[in-house]
This record gives sequence, structure tokens and C-alpha cells, in this order.
Amino acid sequence: MFVGPFDGRKKRSRCQACSTSHLKCSGQMPCSHCERRRIACVFGTTQKDNTRIILVDRGKQKTPATFKSPNRERRKQTPSTSGGSAVSSPSRVIDNNLPFLYYFDLFIGRNNFTGKERSLVDEVKQLSGLHSNSYLMDAMLSLGAIQAVKLNASDVPPRNECLATALEYYSKSIIGLRDSINSLRKGDDSLHNTVLWTTLFLGLFELINDETGDGWQQHMTHGTAKALEASGPVKCRAGPSRKFFVQARIFEVSRTILGNESTFLTQPEWMDLSRRMWTGEHGDEWHPLDSLLDIMVMVSNLRVRTAKFIEVQAECPDEKPTPEAHSICSDAVTLREALGSWYTSYAQPEAKLATYLSDDKDASMLLSRIFFAAISIYLSGIFDYELTHWHQLGLIPPTLDEQAVQMHTNTILGLSSLALDTTNLSPLLFLFPLRIAGARSRTQWQRDWITKLISRIGSGFAVATAIATELSYVWEIFGLKETPDGDENVLEVFEGIQGETLLAPLMPTATTEFVQAGDLVLTFNDQESEGHHQDKQQTCNCDKMANSTQDKTHTESQVYLSTRGGDYDLSFETVVLKGLAADGGLFLPHQIPTAENWRNWKDLSYAELAFEILSLYISRSEIPADDLKAIIDRSYSTFRDENVAPLTHLEDNLYLLELFHGPSYSFKDCALQFLGNLFEYFLVRKNQGKVGKERHHLTVVGATSGDTGSAAIEGLKGKKDVSVFILHPKGRISPIQEAQMTTCLDANVHNLAIEGTFDDCQDIVKAMFGDPDSNEALQLGAVNSINFSRILAQIVYYFHAYFTLARQSSSFQVGDKVRFVTPTGNFGNILAGYFAKQMGLPVAKLVVATNENDILHRFWMTGRYEKSGVQDENGSKAENCKETMSPAMDILVSSNFERLMWFLARDFAATVGMDEEFNRKQAGQEVSAWYKSLKTTGGFGPVHDEILENGRRTFESERVSDAETVETIKSCYGKTKYVLDPHSAVGVTASERSIARAGPATHHISLSTAHPAKFSDVVTTALGEEPGFNFEEQVLPEEFKAFTTMERRVTLVENSWEKVREVVKAQVEEDLKTESN
Repeated sequence: MFVGPFDGRKKRSRCQACSTSHLKCSGQMPCSHCERRRIACVFGTTQKDNTRIILVDRGKQKTPATFKSPNRERRKQTPSTSGGSAVSSPSRVIDNNLPFLYYFDLFIGRNNFTGKERSLVDEVKQLSGLHSNSYLMDAMLSLGAIQAVKLNASDVPPRNECLATALEYYSKSIIGLRDSINSLRKGDDSLHNTVLWTTLFLGLFELINDETGDGWQQHMTHGTAKALEASGPVKCRAGPSRKFFVQARIFEVSRTILGNESTFLTQPEWMDLSRRMWTGEHGDEWHPLDSLLDIMVMVSNLRVRTAKFIEVQAECPDEKPTPEAHSICSDAVTLREALGSWYTSYAQPEAKLATYLSDDKDASMLLSRIFFAAISIYLSGIFDYELTHWHQLGLIPPTLDEQAVQMHTNTILGLSSLALDTTNLSPLLFLFPLRIAGARSRTQWQRDWITKLISRIGSGFAVATAIATELSYVWEIFGLKETPDGDENVLEVFEGIQGETLLAPLMPTATTEFVQAGDLVLTFNDQESEGHHQDKQQTCNCDKMANSTQDKTHTESQVYLSTRGGDYDLSFETVVLKGLAADGGLFLPHQIPTAENWRNWKDLSYAELAFEILSLYISRSEIPADDLKAIIDRSYSTFRDENVAPLTHLEDNLYLLELFHGPSYSFKDCALQFLGNLFEYFLVRKNQGKVGKERHHLTVVGATSGDTGSAAIEGLKGKKDVSVFILHPKGRISPIQEAQMTTCLDANVHNLAIEGTFDDCQDIVKAMFGDPDSNEALQLGAVNSINFSRILAQIVYYFHAYFTLARQSSSFQVGDKVRFVTPTGNFGNILAGYFAKQMGLPVAKLVVATNENDILHRFWMTGRYEKSGVQDENGSKAENCKETMSPAMDILVSSNFERLMWFLARDFAATVGMDEEFNRKQAGQEVSAWYKSLKTTGGFGPVHDEILENGRRTFESERVSDAETVETIKSCYGKTKYVLDPHSAVGVTASERSIARAGPATHHISLSTAHPAKFSDVVTTALGEEPGFNFEEQVLPEEFKAFTTMERRVTLVENSWEKVREVVKAQVEEDLKTESN
């Protein structure tokens, strides 16, 4: 598929059908999915320069020379090629691009896209004269060259050469168009017309060349529609823009009906443009087709509204009709009346039409009649398959009886044949009417006729293959059979689909597929996704867990799903070892458990409390109770304080939760000591009795902004069957943090310094997890907070801190509410607090404390989540992550925020009153769309007000500057002699602001995330001149003093995930050799 100019996404290496259906493609030709459906298995092969993607059907095409020859008897206007001889063009002097321009002109002249007497020829000639040697000219030449190939022309270079030229012009046009689009977005009006016409011509190139239709969809949605929206309707009232809009409107209406999708044409300003188009000096250009297109736009909008309504109401048959239900039916009646009025005013009997058209005067009237019949069926079809639902609501929508549907179907067939034989209307215009007629065809002769017409169109436009495939799927897979006359339902859905409601007016729709797999019926929405469904053969027996009603060994909080909807019912072991979901999402339990007896935990030790909490998320069938207790005891026996996370009183009702008493002096030890032991436990179990290559070897790859790396190394060093690779941004972590990592010389630990930021390191890690080859070859495991076990372990210290506060403060009792203030970068730490609150812990607010990399703070202020917007000291925006005194929070995108957004989206979906399965599905779709937007545009939002307000009921946020950080370290030391690290200082600053809002009586616990010794430069800057302060004596631990003399090991790697992958693969091979010896 050629990527539209507004589409910044990277395409995965899967066949087109698997990509559309969100299936994992086997990669063979044909793949198993396509073989089962008996469709062409088409792959996209990306060129090295990434400027274009050339479609290759591996089942039929080995070289460009094997493109199909056109059916030369498709239409009267096609030059005769009897005997297979080449098409002869008029005698002329051919120089450079003249022959391609000639064939472009020939193509445009033979494809009238509006039905009106004038074609595009005049406008095209004017544009080509004004824009020679531009990307517009390249688009025209690409069309001309591909048309010459189709016609086997004799006055152009050989076929292979001509095809290569067409693709080259296409690629050049795409490159130029993308550059101009950026200028257009910035308000350069001079490029307006050129951009618009170029998108149209490139879309036509796709319709000729791409059997799937995906390329055209990309150009329409990411090119033409976006360019029109960027320009606005005012500019389309006159001149070339007006001519363009007249052409593009028909394509956009066809697209939205074929795909059952929304369109910008329904927006009031565009509807108003349509009404204004035919007034004043342009009044003589008006045609009944223009009015009919307006009605069709409104019908397509009604279809989208109805689908959304049915989806949320279909399972509530006893509920009274809502205002939206009444509105839908009322609008449908209005549209049916509008169609009736149009027909009465403008339609002509077929006999009169045929006579009229023999003089070739008004092809648009014929097209209007065809469109009228199609949209009449379509409007009825919006309600036909859900009549029972509407009747239960006491409403009677305006549907057609079967006799009327068949009359319209036959009208489409007869008039389409007439138009193809007698007019120069583009065959493309008949695809959507034939698609509608095909879905409602009742007899075999109708289906044969439709197949013949689509095949005729397909000789010139490869996209017809997509329509034929869909109809074949309707007729064969869904069991559409010839039925006798009567009232029987024409569509008989095969027995494998039970309980599914087909919502679309066409069955099946272009947006829904049903795939039967054994006893399970899966429904895949036709939305683009970066991932795919996981193959059963690649998972262990416990990977997929049945729901709680079928599997008594797992509760709903002990099975896991992906935030993007691609995976459900996963085991805890799978989640721990995989780290990241196959669809690019993060893992979450199906639901957060409610700890009804949480008050009974108040006197438990840290390890005992951890066992109670973790047991709610880990089934005994996966880790028996004694084994889990042993893992927990091992994990927290390495901490220097017997309480693991002691609570220190700073002043008044402000307390500091010290989380830095683990081996690496960071809060991340609380989770990574546990994760390291989990890895070891699962690997020992997997490798029991295995030797050599049979053993499961885990490759842990993680990114660090300072603390994660040393904590992960402490948790995993010396572990058997594990290789550890920690990526850190060169020069962007503190010297102590770097020394902690690079002085570890254990054979299984490898430090990689990356030329870039922490976000670059994190992107590299995600890219490796998203690469199927890397996952399969290396058996990747995650230690970053994308691994849910880390969130799980961190929940414990929120409960422990709460109970400790109740013991230490006479003014605080169990049951009172507390505010937690958390220094936040990747959002994992504070997300654990959200889990604790949802489990029942009385948390008044969770306060996000962030530094000047403030994407989280901006979200809570505006509802927009955008990478751009970080401001420097002068108040201007900085494109990259800003280096601050609290480097662990120097992050542009907080990975774990996706998990919170899933919960907020799920809660929002729950407001419509459907079941939990529906809520989860809706949340996955919403999150997938948000994060696709984040990847392609750099952000998403604003989110719905109810979603934002729901989040604000739990979260507040504060942004703290470096200057404020230093001042807090000074003031805290001056008042209490307590030395804060810069991250903890950010938290204390935010705490003081929160106290000012909530009042001094409100208890606050601020999380202290790192030992101050790890940030000597900042601490010295703040306290160096304080009387009596000595960093080495008061702050620096003895073991840190030895770093200056210790040997170090680190590998410098360039900022490229492919380069990192090469280094990792080579080193893992060495580790395996070492282990085997």
C-alpha cells in the first residue's frame, strides 16, 4: 500500500488482508488466512529509501513486467487491439514526457467523474501549464505512464521501463507533496490548488494499481480530505479549488458509504459550502446530482450515528427509547422524504433516459438514478437487520420491503450496464452502487451480472478486485443462497457465528470480519493497529486463561489484557516474561481487585503485607503460596532497613517515605528485586531437566534515566539463563548512577551507552519488543516499568506507608484519608498509588510532581497529551527533552500513563450501561487510537471532558523548576537538617503547594525516590555553602567512595535500534557459549 502524504505511520511486514484484520501473518505465500478465505495474498515491500511501497502479489507477480494486461474490450472508447497488437497513438513527434502527458489526457478524457458535459481536460491543461516540473506534474506523468502500460502503447519505452517510470514519478510526487503539505499547514495559500489536485491524481493512480483499495483510502483520508480541511471551505467557492471540490466530493461520498465511515462533509461549514456552490454566477452549473449528493452525505452520517447507538443499546431491549433513538428515526424519515421529493422532481423513466443518452447530453442524470437506487437501499439497510430492536423500542424506521429493494437492485444493474456502454462516465463511479446491489442480490443471475460488471471495471481499475472479494465473501462464506420468491431472509449467516449482531446495511460490512477458529469466534474491527494477535502455537499452555466463570483457578484480577485490545486472558507468567503486548500495548489485570479486608493488614510486616497484596494478582496455580512467600522474603532481605520503606516525619503533617534502602539506593529496588527473583523462578521451572539449546534463555533489555539500570543490575546479576542489557543516555545520568552500573562486571550484565536522550533509549527498547524477529530470536524480557510486575510490587509501599502513618501520628487513624505526592517521570510509581486507591486504600488525592519536562502536568491542565510544549527558561518551546537537576524525570512521554488512560476510557465506556466485555473493548479501541495519534502527530486530545474530570477526581499535578528544587533542598536542610535528593525535593515542593490548597490538617506522604548521594552535584550546589555541611561525611555511603578506583565496562552504541539489536544478538551468543561451557 502506498502511504498517503498525511500518514506518518510505518507499515508492518504483513500481507494486506492480515494487516486489515489485525491477524498475525504467517509470512508464507499464500498465508494461511488468505488461503482459507481464497483471496489474493498481497504483501507490501518497502524500498530502501522508504519513499514508496510497491505492491507485490507473491502468488502471481515476480517482476513488474507481469502486471495484468487490460481487457481491451472493456469500453467502446478503448482503441482496438485485435490480434494483441499495441495501441497506436496519433502520429506526433514524441519527446521526453509528451507521450505520458498524452496518455494522461486520454485517461482524463475517458473518465468523467461528475457526469456533467465538461471533463477535467481544460482544468488539467491549465494546471500543467502553470506547474510544470512540479510534484503535480509528476503525479500527472505517473498516471499517464501507468495508463500507457495498461494500453500496451507502442510510442513509449518498453513495458518494464514504462512501469518503473510510473513508479518513479509517483514517488517523486509523494516526496514533493509531503513538503508542500507542511507549508500548507503553516498557511502558505499559494500551494492550495496544487496540493489538492495532486492528491486526486495520486489517488487515481492507486485505484488503477492497488487491488486492495487501501492506497486510495489513505490518499482520501490522509491526503485529499485533510488538505481540504486544512484549506477550509471558503477557498473552494471559486476557481480551480471549486472544480476540485466538485470532483472530490463524489469520491469522498463513495468512500464514506463503502466504508461505513464518517466524513468531514457532514460538518456545517462544508454543508453550507455545498448549498452556496450553485448560487449567483454559478447557478447554471447546478444539477440534480448535486442535491442527491447532499442527501447521501446526510445518510452516511445517519449510518455512523445509528451504528454507535445500536452498539450501546442492542443488549437493553426493555429500555425505553432514548432521545437519540427518536432523533435517528425522525432523521431517517426526513431523509426518506427528501429522497422521495428528489425522485418526484428529477427522475426520468428508463426509456426516456435511454433515448436522451443516445445523444450523449446528460450522463449525470443516468448517474443520479443509479446513485438514487443505491442510497435508497442503503438507507433502508441501516435499519433492516435490527428491526426487532427498533420495534421493541416502539419505533418504526422507514425501511423498504423486499420488492422495492429488488426493484432498486435491478435498476442499478440495468442502468450501470447502459452507462458503461454509452457514456464516458468513469467506471469507478459504479463500484459503490454495485457493492450495495451485490449485498442485496436475490438470484443467481443478479450475482452473475454484478460479477461481470465488476470484472469489466477491474480491467482498468484494480481496486474493483476489493469489491469483488467482499461480495464473494458475502455470497460464499456467509451462505447467501438463491431463494424462491417470498419473504424469506436473503442472507443466511453460517452456523459458526452465534450471538453476533451484524450492524451494517451491507452484510458483511467492509469494517467487520468474522473468523471462526475452532470453538472460538473472534471479531476483528477493521482499524489499523501497530500490532497483531498472538499465535497460539507460540505460547505455553498457561498463556491463555479462560474467564473466571470457566477457570476457577484464576480470578478476574489474575488474568491480564493489553491496553490496546489485542490480547486478553493472559497468565501472570506470560505478562512477566513478555513485558510488552504484541499489539504494542501494556498489560493490565482484567479488573483491579477490591481488598475488603485491607484494615486487617495494619499490623503486618512489609513482607507479609506484600504476600497479601500480590496474592490478589497471582493465582496459586501459577505460584503456590509457599513459593511466593519465599520469593518475597528473598527480595526484601537485601534492604538495609528492616522496615524496607521507613516513614520519616519532616514537619507538621508532612511525612517522607524513604524508598532508597535497597541495594542500588533507589525506590526501584522495591520492584526490581522482586522482578529479578520472579525471572529466576519462572526460568528454573521452564528449564527443569533441559540442557543446551533446549533451555529457555531470557534476554532482558531495559532503558534507564539513572536508577532503573542499577536496580535492574542488582536484581539480575549472576542469574542463570539471563542476559541483561541496560541502555542509558550517554552523559545524561549522574556520575554515581553511571558508576553503579558500569562497575558491575558480572558476565551476564552489559551496559550500553546511547548517543541520545532517555526517550531515545526507551524507544529503542520498545522497537525491539515490537520486532517479531528480535522477540523470537532473543526471548526478550522487560525490566522497565512497562513490566506490570513492577507496578504490582510498588502497590505494597503505599499500603505500608499508610499503616505506618497511623502508628506514628496521633492525629491520624486507619480510615482517614491521606494525600500521596509522587515525583513522576514514567508514571509507574504513582500508578501503583492509583491501584492502591482502587483497591480501597483511603487516598484523598495523588499529586503528580513533575519537573520542567511537564507533559503530565499539561495534560491535567488542558486534557491534551502532547510531546511538544516543553518550555525553556525563556518561555519558548523546546523540541527535545530538557536536561534538569532531576534526570530520572527527564522524559517526554510517560509510558505507564497509557495504563491509566485505559482505566479512564473503560470507566467512560461503562456510563452507557453495557457489560464489562464491551467496556474493555471500547477502552482498547480508544487507547489504540490515542497512541496511534501520539506516534504519528506527537500527541492526542483534548480527551472527553468526562474522562478528564474522572481523572482529576483522583489526580492533581505540580510543575517544579530547577531553581525551586535547589531552594527546597536548602530550606528543608535549614529547618530539619534532612538532605533531600533533587527528585525528592520536587516532591516536597509539590507537597507544600498541596498543603496550601488542602489545609495544614491534611496529612501528606511525599515519596523520596533516591538517596541524595547519587546526585552530588545538585546537593553540593544547594548545600555547599551551608555552615557545617560536608557531603562526604554526612551523605556519601562508604561503598560509593570506592567507585573511583573500580574497573568499569560499558559499550558505546549509536542511536539506532538496529545497531543495538546487532550488539545484543552478538553478546547473547557469547553468553550462551559461556553458560554451556
